Amino acid sequence: MAKTATTHVSRYGSHSVLSRPSMKFFIGQLKRVNQVATDCTRPSLQLRLRSSQQIINVRCVWLQGDLLQWQDDGDTLLLDDGTGMAKVCQVKKILINQKIQVGSYVMAIGEILQINNKLVTIRALKIVNLSADPDSMTIWLYETIDLHQTIYKPC
Repeated sequence: MAKTATTHVSRYGSHSVLSRPSMKFFIGQLKRVNQVATDCTRPSLQLRLRSSQQIINVRCVWLQGDLLQWQDDGDTLLLDDGTGMAKVCQVKKILINQKIQVGSYVMAIGEILQINNKLVTIRALKIVNLSADPDSMTIWLYETIDLHQTIYKPC
């Protein structure tokens, strides 16, 4: 009996950015991964699974780093993880009635908008202040390194 491929369709729709999980990255890694155009004109990254050599497209990334500054509009923050900087846009609608201070250690999950040599830009889907958990940075470093060494690699 032949196996048939099944397509996962989430309640958000098969082409929604929320229909696929985010992938953990260091900001510097994003600048070295193949970018491809997708059907919705948003950038996508291609990764190859180490075990099966299957190629997957990534539109949503999970970053963590220090909040360097708030842009003048209060809707954009600059994140630094030690490997590069990322601009996280459309933060106001995510952080309703919350304020995260400059210097806080932050998790940002978002849709990739642009990647160039100087800056990665994502549209915020989730922002969490992790400063109260002193182990979150160490855990993040080891998880992300392990993930890229054992699960997937750039194409």
